[in-house]
Amino acid sequence: AAGLEGAAGVDTSVALMVSSLRRRLGRAGVLAAGEQRSWLAALELALPTAAGRNAVRRLQRILNQPGGPERALGAAQAVEDVWKELRPPTTRAGS
Repeated sequence: AAGLEGAAGVDTSVALMVSSLRRRLGRAGVLAAGEQRSWLAALELALPTAAGRNAVRRLQRILNQPGGPERALGAAQAVEDVWKELRPPTTRAGS
């Protein structure tokens, strides 16, 4: 997050993190800012847990509200929280 924030600006950094989450979830293509907002709204409705929905809401607030460099870190944390909620739980292999 820090490297993206310094290199291209906070708004670009946040948008790239939303795009990376979309790619991680298997969605292809680049979205414009308005399309990212629509996609996040649909993702929020599709998430099965309150924690996941809250993480998407945080990401939506970060995307929509102005702010400083702390937005890049907040977006990275929110993206990771959404990813954790969507990943299947790992199981330990029996020995």
